[in-house]
Amino acid sequence: MRGIVLLAALMAVVMAWPAVGQDFAAAMNRAENARSRNDFATAEAAYLEATRIAPTAADAWHMLGLVRGYQGKYDSGLGALIQAQRLAPDDDDIALSIARLFGFAGRHAEAAARVDEIINRRPDLQAAWTLKGRIASYQNRLDEAQQAYAKAASLAPPDFDLLLAYGDLARARNDERRAREYYERAAALDPNSVEIKDRLTARRIPRSAAWVLSASGGKSWLSRTPAPDWTAADLTLEHAVGKSAHISGGISYVRRFGFDDTMLRLGARASGQRLAGSLELGITPDDNVLPEVQALVAASYRLTGGEAPFGPTVLALDGSIRDYAVGTVKTLAPGVDQYLADGHLAFSLRLANTWDASGNHLLGWTAAALWQASNRLGIRLAYGDAPEAERGFVADTRTLGAALIFAVNDGLDWRLDVSRESRDGGYRRIEALTGFSVKF
Repeated sequence: MRGIVLLAALMAVVMAWPAVGQDFAAAMNRAENARSRNDFATAEAAYLEATRIAPTAADAWHMLGLVRGYQGKYDSGLGALIQAQRLAPDDDDIALSIARLFGFAGRHAEAAARVDEIINRRPDLQAAWTLKGRIASYQNRLDEAQQAYAKAASLAPPDFDLLLAYGDLARARNDERRAREYYERAAALDPNSVEIKDRLTARRIPRSAAWVLSASGGKSWLSRTPAPDWTAADLTLEHAVGKSAHISGGISYVRRFGFDDTMLRLGARASGQRLAGSLELGITPDDNVLPEVQALVAASYRLTGGEAPFGPTVLALDGSIRDYAVGTVKTLAPGVDQYLADGHLAFSLRLANTWDASGNHLLGWTAAALWQASNRLGIRLAYGDAPEAERGFVADTRTLGAALIFAVNDGLDWRLDVSRESRDGGYRRIEALTGFSVKF
């Protein structure tokens, strides 16, 4: 009797297997069709369904990881790719995809290290050299990218990915004619590629733009004071230097309490695999309300790399010294930044320590949340109950603020900031600022 039961169970499995295979193939076909249209959300759902039908199918896990990466879901994308690699440890395409996602996530050193491992094992693999060049281009190391692409081209006739990479490199060097030549050659290999259509129909700014011009302006409406309303304007030009450093210069104008002040600013920032820092110096030639001299510093250390469901945890330290006519005000604010949901959600907290012109120590805090609602739209909310200096006089101030950041296209961002500030024993202020950043 027991043998009959086992035989019946085996027959049921054998009969069900073709249906399972058909369901898997149907899910994969739906996913591939959606991916070909750059409908990555639909593709992700279909690939996920395929992994549930066939949990040991490495190709389904592989493609699931890639489409998550295309949507900026780097942590969960890497998780899917690592599962694919467990199932197929010798698959070079999966290994390259893991390196590619590290590059998308800005973890360039890890991406480069993984590509070098693949090249050491397979020096004749064209795709590995193409990806090596891509990672160099992400860091604005264009000559290194060119060398890697040349090596890739020497191994085999250029494929679609290599032609696309050559076109992006030419565009990064502002050689539009040559860029279009490469894109058209790539289009001949894959006429239906959305990537190629995007590049041929509009001039797209490379993600590692050498220059960024930012401008903003706005007004503040005051209450609980007879003082007139304020106005402000700001202009900043930033330039990339090397692979991960930037220098900047700018001018800030304010009209407050009937006085006009203009501050000249110079700054620099740099970032590495875990450490990042910035410094900005400002001087106001004819100071009335702004500091005569100020120095702003910031440093951060990435404590963890970030594994799903948590993203990176970053320790931060912000500081400032502002020299007013009445004395010097100093601030030191340690804190932490925590990223969640594949970097689409971030929280920050700072503990503000301020020493006023008389040396008195005041304590406060600020908190903020940033939600990357889509590839183009970011929303930021912030609240603080911390000491603030105005004309060198420090008072506890409660501030509630919100911002919208919208990417009009790859080269233009628009921003709107609104805030409400209430100063103990003083004025109440509502501010609205708008501005843009242009990459070129």
